[in-house]
Amino acid sequence: MNAPSKLPIQKFINPDSNTLHTHSLAGEKDGKNNIPASDSEAFSLYEQGVINDVKGSWNKYKENTNEIKSDLEKKINSLSQEIDQKLPDQVEQIEKEKIQEYENLSNTKGPKSITHNDLRERHETAKNQLNELRLRLGRPLEIHFETFYYPILIALMFGEVGINKMAFEGLFSSGGPFPFILAATVGAIFLITAHTSGKSLKQLDNDSSAFTASKTYISVSIFLIIMVFIMYGLAKARQALFNLDSDDNLTGALLGDQNLADALGSVTQTTLGEQGYFMFGLNVAIFAVGLLISFHRWDPNSGYETIVTAEKKISEKYLKYQQDYEQEVSLLTKSYEGKTAYFSLRRNEARQELETLKTEIEKLDSDLKNTHNQLTSGLKQVLLAYFKANETSRSVPTPAYFNSLNEEKMRSVLD
Repeated sequence: MNAPSKLPIQKFINPDSNTLHTHSLAGEKDGKNNIPASDSEAFSLYEQGVINDVKGSWNKYKENTNEIKSDLEKKINSLSQEIDQKLPDQVEQIEKEKIQEYENLSNTKGPKSITHNDLRERHETAKNQLNELRLRLGRPLEIHFETFYYPILIALMFGEVGINKMAFEGLFSSGGPFPFILAATVGAIFLITAHTSGKSLKQLDNDSSAFTASKTYISVSIFLIIMVFIMYGLAKARQALFNLDSDDNLTGALLGDQNLADALGSVTQTTLGEQGYFMFGLNVAIFAVGLLISFHRWDPNSGYETIVTAEKKISEKYLKYQQDYEQEVSLLTKSYEGKTAYFSLRRNEARQELETLKTEIEKLDSDLKNTHNQLTSGLKQVLLAYFKANETSRSVPTPAYFNSLNEEKMRSVLD
């Protein structure tokens, strides 16, 4: 707390013996001259000088104290205005901004946004479609090893490549990439046919018409016959190449110097042996595995998995959109909580500062009162020292006011 200096009035507070002796000497001197006169009602020049000196110092001290109080009161008014008006206005403005930002966020990314409403409608539609289909079928989705289905088909295709490459190598004496390309093409055809046939057979719905079912069976049967025919042809080609390699008098490729028609004629006339049957059996086994896997992979209802997948995707997208919105709302909330916490902290700090300033003013008022009492007491001691010495040295009676000196009169003198 800033307190006014007491140095100018210190000599009048609890005056020491030297000070009192100085005033006694002055009283003795004036008393010898019968000053003040016995009928005097006013203080003598010396007395009034002492009173003026004390009063001047007191007024200066009081003025300094009032200046400090004025500064403190200005700070109190400023803090009061901040607590009662400025901070509440700022909090209100922050609340308005928060509401507006929440509204903007809701309109652009939240429940009121076009994207949110579109996702919600699509999600509800997909969910209703799925529920209706589940209710109609009375069962859950029946699919198996969907995660590994296509990797298994690809692995089976490479198995076909390894088998059928041996049949095509006999057509090209120079080797090169052509046997591999042809074997990969045939393998892909086999597995695509197995995939399509297994799926078509599995998804013959009970509600399908007899015509549709017959058409599916006929189509699958034709494709299977074609595949078996191709496998048989590859087996004969492999057998022909094996026979060529086994004959010491025949070397080279099946084509050799023959044209394609003659080479194919040689293949068709070849009788299957162990090598041909082995290759034919492997092709049939791989094709059968692909067909069975495809049959068990798919749900009997052709649209069930599509609807489930669509519902899952839109649900995940809708959930992700909601989570992103909620995260932004959370960040926005934390941001405004921080701002609100700052204003709350500032309000508490301002209130503490306000109480501190009020306490300082109370201390100043108390100190001013105590100092006034001390000056009153000190002035009384000085005047009494003067009166006593004056009375003992004079030859005429003392003025009447010498006997009426009291605390109340001293206070009125200073005030």
